[in-house]
Amino acid sequence: MKHTRLTFAAFVVLMVGLGSSDSLRGIFSPVFSSHFALSATQLGLIVTVSYIGNLVFLLVGGNVIERFEKKKALLALTGIWMAALAVFAFTDNYYLLLAGMFCAMGASTLLNTTLNLVTPLLFASSPAFFVNLLFFTQGIGTSGSQSLLGRYATDIGFWHKTNLVLLALGGRGGAAAGVQHGARPAGRMGPASGKASVRRAEKQGRAAARLCVRFYFIAEHGVMNWLVAYATAGLGMEQAKASNYLAVFFGGVMLGRLVLSPLVDRLGILKSMGVFGSLSAVLYIAGCCGAAR
Repeated sequence: MKHTRLTFAAFVVLMVGLGSSDSLRGIFSPVFSSHFALSATQLGLIVTVSYIGNLVFLLVGGNVIERFEKKKALLALTGIWMAALAVFAFTDNYYLLLAGMFCAMGASTLLNTTLNLVTPLLFASSPAFFVNLLFFTQGIGTSGSQSLLGRYATDIGFWHKTNLVLLALGGRGGAAAGVQHGARPAGRMGPASGKASVRRAEKQGRAAARLCVRFYFIAEHGVMNWLVAYATAGLGMEQAKASNYLAVFFGGVMLGRLVLSPLVDRLGILKSMGVFGSLSAVLYIAGCCGAAR
């Protein structure tokens, strides 16, 4: 049980760092635009390259995760993510920024996937709760960084310093996960029963789940990448105020994952997706209509 807690703690550190890292594109978009004298197309290319990296890593990396030990995959992906952070921290070039975004987003997505697969094996009694708890901690990194960093993200120097901090955080979490994940936790499910649990979860409404996740991904990351730029350029808000709006949005995501996660175990996956997906769609559309006015 001690090893399980330590492994989960290492996962938490990684998820906080990943949440912070993923939110930086939106926070620093005005800084990138000013520092590199970017056009709207060049600024948008930063986001485009990020998601191309996401697609490529998911296409290739999914097979890698299946074929190799999860611990090795986790450490390799952490290394790629940290290498991208090092590019951000120690270089000052638009094209290197694009390359770093490609690797950072791709590695981050696969790290999320790997942690999502491993966590249910550690906590077989209530896997949905602990997966949601893990993503709650990612929300702390996302929302916290948006609120805090948005106040100070005024120049490229602060961008470098921020990524240095994340680099140290990734090193700490990756090292701890590498040491602890190799140990077999007390009371952990055996490999066969654990895999059966994952297969059962994957089998339930696979087509519907994929469709919902795609729309969710578009909605969440659209807000993450463009809200600050839209609020500052389109609505004339100050950087700090715009970042706080973004932090409120992801603060809601974070609290929902913590408070509502026990209901997922009770309602079941499909019913939860139907209820929460419908409610979130109504609120999201209402928010978009309000912003348009």
